[in-house]
Amino acid sequence: MQLRGFRIELGEVEAALLQVEGVAQSVAAVVVDERLGERLVGYVVPRTGCAVDAAAAIEASGRFLPEYMVPDAVVVLEALPLTANGKLDRRALPAPEFTSSSEFRAVSSPVEEIVAGVFAEVLGVERVGADDSFFALGGNSLLATKVAARLGAAFDTKVPVRTLFEAPTVEQLAVAIGTVTETVSRPPITAGDRPERIPLSLAQQRMWFLNQMDTTSPVYNIPMALRLKGALDRDAIDAAVADLVARHESLRTRYPSDQDGPYQEVLAPEEAGLSVGHVRVDSESDLFEQAATMLNEGFDVTQRPPVRVRLFELGAEDHVLAFVVHHITADGESMAPLGRDMMTAYLARTRDAAPGWKPLPVQYADYALWQRTVMGDESDDESLVARQLAYWRDALAGMPQQIDLPTDRPRTSNPSPAGGSVRFTVGADVQERLTALARAHNATLFMVVHSALAVLVTRLSGARDFAIGTPVAGRGISELDDLVGMFVNTLPLRTSLDPSLPFAELVDRVRTADLEALDNADLPFERIVDEVVPKGTAAPLIQVVLSVEPMGQAEFTLPGLTIEPLQGGAPTAKFDLQLTLADNGNGFVGEWIYAADLFDRATVEKLSDRFVRVLDAVTTDSSVPVGDVEILSDEERRALTSGAAEQETGTSGRSTRVVSQLFTANVEQDPEAPAVSVDGDEVTYREIDRRSSQIARLLIEEGIGTGDVVGVVLDGSVDGVCALWAVLKSGAAFLVLDPSGEPLPEATPAVELVLSRGAVTGHPRILDLTDPAVEARVDEASAAQVTYTDRLRGLTPDDPAWVHVSGSRVGVVDHGSLAGWLENSQERFGVTYESRLFYGGSGEGHGKALTPLLAGAAGAAYVTTGNGNGSGDDLTDVLADEWVTHAVVGSDAPGKVDTTSLDDLECFIVEDTDTPAEDGSGAVDVVALGSWSAHFGK
Repeated sequence: MQLRGFRIELGEVEAALLQVEGVAQSVAAVVVDERLGERLVGYVVPRTGCAVDAAAAIEASGRFLPEYMVPDAVVVLEALPLTANGKLDRRALPAPEFTSSSEFRAVSSPVEEIVAGVFAEVLGVERVGADDSFFALGGNSLLATKVAARLGAAFDTKVPVRTLFEAPTVEQLAVAIGTVTETVSRPPITAGDRPERIPLSLAQQRMWFLNQMDTTSPVYNIPMALRLKGALDRDAIDAAVADLVARHESLRTRYPSDQDGPYQEVLAPEEAGLSVGHVRVDSESDLFEQAATMLNEGFDVTQRPPVRVRLFELGAEDHVLAFVVHHITADGESMAPLGRDMMTAYLARTRDAAPGWKPLPVQYADYALWQRTVMGDESDDESLVARQLAYWRDALAGMPQQIDLPTDRPRTSNPSPAGGSVRFTVGADVQERLTALARAHNATLFMVVHSALAVLVTRLSGARDFAIGTPVAGRGISELDDLVGMFVNTLPLRTSLDPSLPFAELVDRVRTADLEALDNADLPFERIVDEVVPKGTAAPLIQVVLSVEPMGQAEFTLPGLTIEPLQGGAPTAKFDLQLTLADNGNGFVGEWIYAADLFDRATVEKLSDRFVRVLDAVTTDSSVPVGDVEILSDEERRALTSGAAEQETGTSGRSTRVVSQLFTANVEQDPEAPAVSVDGDEVTYREIDRRSSQIARLLIEEGIGTGDVVGVVLDGSVDGVCALWAVLKSGAAFLVLDPSGEPLPEATPAVELVLSRGAVTGHPRILDLTDPAVEARVDEASAAQVTYTDRLRGLTPDDPAWVHVSGSRVGVVDHGSLAGWLENSQERFGVTYESRLFYGGSGEGHGKALTPLLAGAAGAAYVTTGNGNGSGDDLTDVLADEWVTHAVVGSDAPGKVDTTSLDDLECFIVEDTDTPAEDGSGAVDVVALGSWSAHFGK
C-alpha cells in the first residue's frame, strides 16, 4: 500500500518487528490520525516473561527497515484482538499515541515549554519533550509556516521558517530562538473596536480594481457545485446558509468606494440579501446549462456581497447545491471551514436546533485592520512592509521579466481568460523516489518538484533565470484557521540554473531560495510586481505556477446523502501554465491549466510527458547535470535524428519560435558570454542585446513592424550585428544590402528603411548609426528587452523574417523556417555555446547573414575582422588568432589553408557549393552550407 508517497509492505514491517528482542507477535497497520493524517503503526505482543519498550522497538526495527518503513508508533499489547472466528480484529486495535521515538526528556526552561506547547497545538500531540523533533512528530513545510508564525507571536520576534529546518527539536529550536534579536512587535489580533471606515486588506485591493475593470468577468469567481442524492431537507439547507451568513461577516460584506478609495461595508445578516435560490430543472443538460450560467456570471463587488447560492432540483432525491463567491471575499483555503460550518449547521437544523459552534475569535474585517498595523508604513524603513519590499527588490534584481516558452501563438496585449486542462499521472515509484530525495536534502517534496519543473522550463525556453510562482495560504496565526476570507498570496520563487549543475545541488539551491521567500511572504504579490517591474512594462513576472500541496478542500458528508462534486466547464487561465500535483494514494495526479490563447492542447500534452520524464530522470540519478536531463521520448529523438539527415536532402522541420527568441534565450543563459569579436575586441551578449533593443525601439518609432522589410548593411562591425537582431526584434524582415547600391530585382519587396553606418546608394530613407543625431536617439531609447507589448503588430512564426536575393531570384523566409534551420544547424554543424564562428566568404552567399544568426542562436561567438571579410594569408591568421572553430568560407578556401596548425578549427562550412572539396591537409571536416532551396524548397 501507499503511505506518504512510498510503497509500504506491511508484511515486511511485521517481520522486522518480530526481529525485535522479546516480541512474540506483531501486526502492522496504517492508522488515520485526525491531525496528522495517515501514520504507520506497529502492534506487538511480548513473549511470556519478557517486557518490550515501545520506543526501543521503533529504534530496533530501524535496523531492518528503510527509514520510510519504520513505524511512527508502536503499541505494546497483552494479546492481539481476535474475532469470534479467531481472526485478527483490526477494528479493535487501539488508537496509538504518536510521540517521538527518542526517550522522553521534559522541557527545562520557559522557552522550551512554549515551543513544546506550540508543537503540541499544531500537531495535535499530547506530550512533547525537549528532544522531540517537529518533523518526527509529523510536521511538514505547511505546518512549519504555522509554527513559525505562532512562535513569532509568542516571543515577539521573527522566527524564520528555515530555523525550523535547521533546529527541528524543541531544545534546538529554543536555543535558536534565543539567538534571534529581530523584534517585530506584532500586536495580537483581536475583535476590538473598529473605525467607521474599514479598509480593504492588502490582497483585496488588486481584486477590487480587477473587478471594477470588468464586472462581468468570471475569472476570479470561486465556484463549487455538489451533487446531493438522497433525502434532502431543503428547509434545513435554507436555514444553514442563513447561519453561515450570520457567522461569517465576509459573506455579507460589500466593497463600495468613496473619495478615499474602496473600503469594506459589513451588512447585517438581514440586509445582505443572500438566500438560497431554488430552481427546478427538467434534464441534465438544463441543469448543466443553468448551473454554468450561475457560476460564471460576474459580480459588481461595490453593490452587494459577491456570493450566490442556488439549489437545483432534478428530482425528489436528486439535487445540486451550487455556490460561487468572488475572490475578494474568499480563497481556496476558505472552502474547508465553510464546508465544516455548513455541515454543522445543516445537521443542527434537521433537528430544529441552532448550530452549537464556538464563536469565531475574529472576523475578516478585524484581520484587515490588524494587517495594516502589523505591516506598517512604507516610509518607515524599520516597518515590516519596508523590510520585505527591500528583500524582494534584492531577490528579484536583474531577473528577466519574461521567458520565451514554446507557445503555439504569440502573446497578445489583451489576452482572454480562456483556459484548457491536461491531466496526467506520476507513478508511485517516482513519487517514492521524490520523497526520499527530499528527505536526503532536508527539503520538502515541493522543493524537489519545484527543482524538476525548473529543469523543464529552462530546457523548453533556454532561460536560466526566472521565477516560478506558488500559492501560500497566509493563515499563520491560529485565529485565522476557521475564517472565510481572502488570505492566499502568490510568491515568485526565483530560480537560477547552470546547465552543468547536478540536480542534487539544484535542490539545495532551490531549498535556500524557497525558505528565504517563505520568510517574506506577507507582502502581496501585486505589490511585489509594482516594485520590481518597470512602469509601463506589461511583461508578466510569473508565467508558470506550481502547487504540490493544494489549497484546503472541503469534504462534505451528511447522513442519508451521497455527495460528490459536480465537474464540468473549461477552466480559466490566470497564468501561461499552472501545474498542480496531488497525492492519490498510488502516486500523483497532476493537472496543467494552460492559457488557450497561447497553447494548443497537443503542445501541453507533450510538455506534460516531458515533465514526467524529467521527474523520472532526476530521481533515478540526482547527480545528473540539469543540462543533460533527457526530456525527449525515444520517438522524438528518432524524429530529430532523422530530421537532421533529411535536412541535407531538402526537408526540415519548422520551429514554433520566432528568431529573436533564440538570441534572447542565450542572453538570459549567460549574459556575460562573448557574442561578437571584432579584431580581437569582444562584446558580450548583454551588450549586444541592449544595443539591438535600443535600435529596435528606434525602428518601431519610425513605424516599422511585422510585415515590413528593412535593409541591413553587414560591414563586419558590431553595429551591423546589432542591426540584424534589431530588425528581427521589431518584427520586421531583414534584407542584406550592398552599400554600393547594386540594383535589386523587380520582384524584391519594398524596402521601408535601411540601417547602415554611412550612406547607401538608391535608398532615400536611411538610419545612419554613425550620425550623431541618430546615436543620441539610440542612447535615449530603453535597453529593456523588446516584447510583444512594444511591437506595432503581433508577430508569429508565419511572418516574414528574411528576404534574400540570389541574382534575379528573390525569396522570403518566415520566422518558423529560419528559426528551425538555426536550431537544426547547431546539431548538424556541431555548433555549441563554446564555438567561435567566422565568416570569410565572398559576401554574395547566404552565409553572410546566416553566420552571425547561427552564432547568436547557439550562444556562440561571432568573429569578424571589422571589414567583414578575411581571405588568403589573412584568413589563416584570423582563424589562428581568434580560436575559430567553424569557418564559413568559399569553396576554394579550404584547399589554401594549412589547417594542421589550427588546433581549434573543427570544420569549414562552404557556402557556394553543395559538394565541397577536402581541405589541403585533410585535417579538418569540410561540409556544405547548401543553398537555401536545398533546405526549404524554392
